[in-house]
Amino acid sequence: MPLSPGSAFKWLAAIVVVLTAISGLIQFLSLGLGHNRLLGFARLFDVGLDANVPTWWSSLALTLCAALMVLIGAEHRRRGDSSSRSWWFLAAIVCFLSIDETAVIHERVGNSVSVMLQELLTGSSIWGGAYWIYAYLIPGIILSIVYLRFYFRLPTRTRWLVTLGGGALVTGGVVCEALAHHLLRPSLGEVAYQVMTIVEEFLEMIGVVILVSGLLDYIHLAFGGLTLSLDIRHAPAQRAVADASHHDRQVATLNRS
Repeated sequence: MPLSPGSAFKWLAAIVVVLTAISGLIQFLSLGLGHNRLLGFARLFDVGLDANVPTWWSSLALTLCAALMVLIGAEHRRRGDSSSRSWWFLAAIVCFLSIDETAVIHERVGNSVSVMLQELLTGSSIWGGAYWIYAYLIPGIILSIVYLRFYFRLPTRTRWLVTLGGGALVTGGVVCEALAHHLLRPSLGEVAYQVMTIVEEFLEMIGVVILVSGLLDYIHLAFGGLTLSLDIRHAPAQRAVADASHHDRQVATLNRS
């Protein structure tokens, strides 16, 4: 079964839209009508919370990204291309982000950075609750510089998809989160904060979907596409049937004699 970038984007983007719409409805019922728990569904589908369905989906989508990068690296290695290591290193980073999404490592890092900054700056804050940005910003900049040449070697269409997906991911995960914590919640209240949180999470999820489409597009351009197939081999079963038939013939021969 061939897997095209367009069809993958449609299906994955539909999931993102559904999850975002459910979370938006939950916030409307909670903040607008005062239904806070909704039999547990508010906690289960709120994109602004951790350890729920949207978090699981985001982690799964990042894992899919990492898996595609591993496949690309393996194919380049098979063809003798030295870029395989670059793809595998990217896969390791995206795999870490997938684990981070579920294990909430960035929140723990952010808490540690918060304590350090409060000791250094006597409690002052620049980004509100989004302290993890400090810890991730410098490694992210260094990685971008190191991979600049790799980025420009990508096919033009793939490069634009990676730029669009990465831009959406950074805008949601960094810019929107910083604005939500620093500006909206203190000055405009909970409703504005929750709206920005939904926008933030939507951009993060759709950014990963665009990255998946970009990787599939690269596979299509560089290797001629990706085909999923299921090969069930019957050789062991056939040998078992043949052995049983041979045994039956031996028994029949002994009975006749």
